[in-house]
Amino acid sequence: MAVLQNRRLLLLLSFVLAVLVCDLYVIRSSSLQNAPELLAIAVASDWLIAVPFALYFYSRRRVRSVAPVLITLLLGCWVTLLLVPSGETWTARIVYYLLIPLEIGFIVYELTKLTQFIRAYRKVRQTAVNALEAIRTAVQSSLGDGLLARLLMHDISLFYYAFFSWGKARQGQKREAGGDSLAFTYHQESNWLIMVMMISKIIIFEAFAMHLLVAQWSHIAAWVLTVGDVYVLLFLWADYRAMRLNPLKFEEGRLKVRYGLRMHADIDAAWIAKAETVPEYELTKEESKKSAYPVFETPNVLLQLTSPVEVILPFGVKRVTDRVYLKADKPHALVSSLQGCTEG
Repeated sequence: MAVLQNRRLLLLLSFVLAVLVCDLYVIRSSSLQNAPELLAIAVASDWLIAVPFALYFYSRRRVRSVAPVLITLLLGCWVTLLLVPSGETWTARIVYYLLIPLEIGFIVYELTKLTQFIRAYRKVRQTAVNALEAIRTAVQSSLGDGLLARLLMHDISLFYYAFFSWGKARQGQKREAGGDSLAFTYHQESNWLIMVMMISKIIIFEAFAMHLLVAQWSHIAAWVLTVGDVYVLLFLWADYRAMRLNPLKFEEGRLKVRYGLRMHADIDAAWIAKAETVPEYELTKEESKKSAYPVFETPNVLLQLTSPVEVILPFGVKRVTDRVYLKADKPHALVSSLQGCTEG
């Protein structure tokens, strides 16, 4: 089921990208330059009819919120106005005026959800381990557990660890040392910091060169690529920061997996049928589909569960599985502790 959903998402993104490429090609070609109204109608139809219908067929029976509809229509209007200036055709002007009720509706929706979020945050902040866990619980309470909520939580975590988590490692270590939980690090024996530094260096040079190159064709596309490069840099460093601050923890009868920004799960001790160390090797394609594991890492611990659990992967992707692979600095100590806790 998870593989099928990923394929549907990939098809949806491919369709949207194909629509954008085709529209850019038609706008830059000379075939419809003499018929700007027809060109505007074609572009508006793509982004206000074709793309929303594609989203509907992708998410039917799963979306119970008005937010995806409003966001899709708003993005469709903005893309249409970017591609077709509003002052040149009647179609573009109609799209421009359509933005007003859509934006009002979206603002009302945002204010409603913000109120729900604040109430939920105040309720759980006193009992949560840290501010980010309180935010996670409040987001789930106000927005549910849909893809939109998981994407929002992913970006909140990214910006939290990238900008607001510095200087908190020592406080976290003190709380950890004084608590009753078992904690196991996974970043000390990893080469992820070296990889992050190397990739960051490549991205910085590549972003500068690609911006200048693509800007000769389209300034908008150049800035989109640059913003994407900045986002990747933030993700890499936020992920490493989250790795340092969030070891694998076994507390209150649960294994709390916060593997950077790449993996999030709460596994009850009663669900762990078997915990064992495994040789460090790259998972096969078939194993990758049936299990959850931290991407870009070579796991050394396998948890075989009695029942499937939900694991949140990067960018809010959800996977339900009964096989969870982990990477730990001391895999034997982790397995021994899990076996002792489950047997006890």
